[in-house]
Amino acid sequence: MPRETDPLLARSSSRDASEEREAPEPGQPSTPGFAWLASVVLLAAVANGMAMYARYEHYQNEFCPQSTWSCGTFKPQFHLPGFTVYHEPTVTFAGFVVSFISAGWWSRVGDQRGRKLILLLPILGTVVFDLLFLIVAAVGNELSDDDKRDVLSIGFIVRGLLGGWATFGGAVYAYVADIAESSENRMILFAAVEALSVLGVALGGGLATATHSFKSAYGLSIAVGLSNLAYAHFLLPNTTPLLAPATESDLPPNPPAQSLVATVFLPVTTFFRNGGRALPLMGLASYLYSQTVALDSGSMSYTEEYAYSHPSPWLVYLPPRILALLTLLIIFPAGIRYYTKRSPSCSTDPAALPLTLARNALLALIALIGTILLFCHLIYSYPPNAPSTRHAGAPILYAVCFLLIPLVSALPGVGLYALAAAYVARIGRKGETGQLFAAMKLWAELGASISYAWYYGYGIYSETSVYLFFALVCLMPNPPEPEAVVAQVPQAGETAEQPES
Repeated sequence: MPRETDPLLARSSSRDASEEREAPEPGQPSTPGFAWLASVVLLAAVANGMAMYARYEHYQNEFCPQSTWSCGTFKPQFHLPGFTVYHEPTVTFAGFVVSFISAGWWSRVGDQRGRKLILLLPILGTVVFDLLFLIVAAVGNELSDDDKRDVLSIGFIVRGLLGGWATFGGAVYAYVADIAESSENRMILFAAVEALSVLGVALGGGLATATHSFKSAYGLSIAVGLSNLAYAHFLLPNTTPLLAPATESDLPPNPPAQSLVATVFLPVTTFFRNGGRALPLMGLASYLYSQTVALDSGSMSYTEEYAYSHPSPWLVYLPPRILALLTLLIIFPAGIRYYTKRSPSCSTDPAALPLTLARNALLALIALIGTILLFCHLIYSYPPNAPSTRHAGAPILYAVCFLLIPLVSALPGVGLYALAAAYVARIGRKGETGQLFAAMKLWAELGASISYAWYYGYGIYSETSVYLFFALVCLMPNPPEPEAVVAQVPQAGETAEQPES
């Protein structure tokens, strides 16, 4: 009987992911699994939450202590009664600029040698970044403000050259894509990564607030970062590249070589190689969606300030957060498993379910925002002497939509990253998954800085609805055609040569 190793037959693409990879080398702790990665993601998010709290307090105490208002470009990212974690768009934009140089290089190294190194380097860069902030805070008035900013600029450069958060996030998603056994499992794990990231920032911000000292918060962030670095180095299993081709005939002709300069432009060029129009449009949709990341925090601030002037803070902030975490960790996985059992197309087309999820989640989010815009129109169109009961149901309608926004807002991102993994596999570029994810995360960093810089009040809804609509339009084209499998099959009237006995 013919065997899969027969050179006349195409190699099977239905083997399990574990069979596609090399066995662990002696001395490795274990085979890669999500439980190992989850600890790295959570610790990194905790350290980030601590540092975000510390930087805000640092700026208020060191750079503008006499100011009566908040200095810097900080915007609340995660808020609960008692503490707030602030996002600074200028820090995010600086990370985008510097990481643009290195993200392509490091992500290509990750595609060739595994994801472990590419996870370690950004963690190290973040530790150095926080350490320089702590040094500046410790020296106090011995340095001028200009000298302090010069020292902090070194931190931005070091963190960016070691990859930054864009490279770290891309490596996390690529690690998940490496270990996931199916497209459905990949989406479930992507949702878990999102939940761990949100939970970690909240825990880090809460712990840092309890210290009542931004210097102590910096110290805690550094300690958590070093612990995460040690854990990832000694315990996190590395993913290994796909097995080498079985024969020389399986090798692609003239494999493309990329110079160091060419890798600088990988965040752009990776969307335009062999993907037709679907892959660039998917990248554009991801970027447009990233410009809406402040919707969650912005809608909560708007609700507290305008929609309900005297609500309980816990009622505004806590239920949406809990519902969002439950959705990502429990409701969404259960829904995916139920849908895959009832839809046979999911097993034959890995891109079908992610594309359906991304489209429907964007459409649902647009519908929620449209309903909120209707509420805003009704409320602001009150005549001065109109009865207060004219639109009595509008606040209830707003409350329902506001509660559902955190539940829905994370799902388009999950679908888009799962769709990206399916696209690169479909067009024969599975070995470039890390490069594509790093590019998407890098542009998402730029989108986040713009989103947080612009969001305020009613505008967060009107602007977001436009971005989401065009993101949905970008996902309308069909997925790229699968790469043709070229096999040396005998022509009609010919017979394959039989080996000599």
